[in-house]
Amino acid sequence: MTGGWLAGKRALVLGQGEAADLIAAALAGAGAACTIAAASGREDVVAAALDMAEADLAGGVDILVHAGTPTAPMAATAMTLDDWRAGQSSDLDGRFLAAADFARRCLAGRRPGSVLLVMPAEGDAARASANGALDNLVKSLAVEWARDGLRTNAILSRRIAADCSVAAEARGALGHLAAWLSSDFAAYVSGSITGIDETADAPH
Repeated sequence: MTGGWLAGKRALVLGQGEAADLIAAALAGAGAACTIAAASGREDVVAAALDMAEADLAGGVDILVHAGTPTAPMAATAMTLDDWRAGQSSDLDGRFLAAADFARRCLAGRRPGSVLLVMPAEGDAARASANGALDNLVKSLAVEWARDGLRTNAILSRRIAADCSVAAEARGALGHLAAWLSSDFAAYVSGSITGIDETADAPH
């Protein structure tokens, strides 16, 4: 596709599961050159994914989406420190490392960029705590990077489950919202945390 909201843009989607796949398809459908890679809480793996995306897309990445990784919710009383840290690493550390590395590359190339963090609202204490921190992180990064033309937004929805599957009635909305927030049509939007039809009942 040569036209669309994201024509000429290059996007990297980090994540595993249905949410990442839906968003990657939506970005490509809106005209972006798009690649997808597994998410990680390790700095070297994040850097390697961005290196690979830049090579695949023949230049710098304009849009970074971190769409999350599936988790198996665990009761707080059964959670060890290692379990807690694994949850924080997956949900919080990986998103921060990816956003920071992406921002460094945009600044070095003197180009604007868009960061979108997609956060399942469902999950255990580790995920809920990470989401609280991510809420503040999105707003902090939006302020810090605003003058450099870098936008940071998030989608937080109960329609995205802990295993990163997406409720049938929200699949189209998730893709369209991700594409719009990543596009120049949303150039005035940064620091936002947006839901997807959070009050609507699922079809009976």
